[in-house]
Amino acid sequence: MSQSDNSKKEESLAERSARLEAEAQGLYKPETDSDPLAPEPLPEEDPAIPSEDETPPAYGAIEEAEKRIAALQEELDLTKDKMMRAAADADNTKRRA
Repeated sequence: MSQSDNSKKEESLAERSARLEAEAQGLYKPETDSDPLAPEPLPEEDPAIPSEDETPPAYGAIEEAEKRIAALQEELDLTKDKMMRAAADADNTKRRA
């Protein structure tokens, strides 16, 4: 570093923040620029929420879903049973040792 660099007063954090804020304000023109961080406006109707005039799913689709749920519930029950038996077997083995 040269002596001229050392003779310059170091800019404090507050001064730097103020300077950068002023520069940013000079670059931003609200009439022409849009804020890139501003949220997008919501549409009038949210597509994720079904409207009242939409038809409900067909009865067959509901029936299939209920069958699938029942099958998954049965599989879950069997898996829980296997886990409980394995835990009991591990406890018994520990007691015998």
